[in-house]
Amino acid sequence: MQLPGKITVLAENGIYLDGSEFKPDEAVLQKDFLYLLSKTMYYYGPVISSESTDDDIDEFYLYLIRQGIVKQEEKAPESNVTREKALIFIIRALNFERVADLQNIFNCPFQDKDEIDASLTGYVTIAAGLGIVNSSSASFRPKDMLKRSEAAVMIYNYLQS
Repeated sequence: MQLPGKITVLAENGIYLDGSEFKPDEAVLQKDFLYLLSKTMYYYGPVISSESTDDDIDEFYLYLIRQGIVKQEEKAPESNVTREKALIFIIRALNFERVADLQNIFNCPFQDKDEIDASLTGYVTIAAGLGIVNSSSASFRPKDMLKRSEAAVMIYNYLQS
């Protein structure tokens, strides 16, 4: 399914970002990526948007911390998310963190695997194996900032896994 179709399917199911425009090439903020992910987990707390208060964001992160998706020290709502860091949250949502944290057992399919943080190789490899990220691509670009379009595709693929 092409990107517009995936975005439409997500939106029809209540999984979308704040605003009237999608802006696919814009970097996604951590709070926005996590909000997309939380909508797949039946999150019913405050809506996270540009109008959210600090209390709303704190309540949102408390939910994510309780769910084991985010650790307190990772809370950075206004920061951009790299492609490799986004997969931490997805793999935790799938409850595969303990397996992903195992060292030296993964055969990462990407040519740029040496650029992936060594502690995150398991996360990237599991995500590739589940089809959350495209493993037929030669490179993963782990340190690139995650774009809104890429975030939507990851969330869509996560729901298909």
